[in-house]
Amino acid sequence: MDNSNQDLKYVRCANADCNSSVKTAVDTTGNVYEVTSLALDSNDFAHISYYHDGNDDQKYARCTDADCTTPALTLIETAGNVGDTSAIKIGSDGFARIAYFQDDDGDVKYARCTNADCATKIVNMVAATGYSGEHLSLALGSNGFARISYYDDTSNELRFARCLDADCATKNITVVDTNNDVGKYNALALDNNFARISYYDETDDNLKFAKCTNED
Repeated sequence: MDNSNQDLKYVRCANADCNSSVKTAVDTTGNVYEVTSLALDSNDFAHISYYHDGNDDQKYARCTDADCTTPALTLIETAGNVGDTSAIKIGSDGFARIAYFQDDDGDVKYARCTNADCATKIVNMVAATGYSGEHLSLALGSNGFARISYYDDTSNELRFARCLDADCATKNITVVDTNNDVGKYNALALDNNFARISYYDETDDNLKFAKCTNED
């Protein structure tokens, strides 16, 4: 994030301590410097999901070289205010998977890209109950299906969605924690397909951790 110029930038460290690096401006059109997420593919090329603040759009950058000097930029969704939180992973097919927040409706959405630049994709609603998704995190199970942790701002609780198909058209949603106002700033990882989630307890100002003991 380049706050001064409102640009999206990418840094490739050239040594272990990153005191030598290559910096590239990835997108300089409009206010595109906020709320980014990063994943690397099998070539170690970057894939970035990010928010176009001026247009309220969800965008995606696929770097085509190590320094991201020639990125392919794609609009994922432009209807409404979308992308003011997102998380990206790369599927086994090399294509991006992006979970993101629709701010004006308070929904969690999921896009499975069906080509390299995500010019074609399948988008589904994951959660539309209450005001959810301002804080979310994404992981992919061994079958490639998404797992999404997210904060429900209406009920102040941490929730978890396990997608039952590649596009998350069907899913199981579980309330993980309802004790206090919990779930903001969550981060998700998987261990043998079982979720591990760190998150914030705003009521008590505590860091919390949930170890799931089954897939849901």
